[in-house]
Amino acid sequence: MRTRRVPGSARSRACGSRRPRTGGTGAKNVITLTRLNGNHFVVNAELIRTIEERPDTTIVLTTGDTLIVKERMDEVVAKAIEYGRMVRAFVP
Repeated sequence: MRTRRVPGSARSRACGSRRPRTGGTGAKNVITLTRLNGNHFVVNAELIRTIEERPDTTIVLTTGDTLIVKERMDEVVAKAIEYGRMVRAFVP
């Protein structure tokens, strides 16, 4: 009988697979945004293709999905830039 590896389990980590390091504060590849109805959600900042204000802020992802959010375009851009800086920061 073969055992299968469960991603993130102690067994899979012992076998060489690694979970992404999150620093204990949750996922680091996402930014938090707000839908027009007030619900908060997260989006992978690396999947953002375009951001437009028409007049609501509309985000188009590389997957083709379209998101409409409360935040202004400059706020979303600032969050995406901050994410990029965090990812590329030198950590010895």
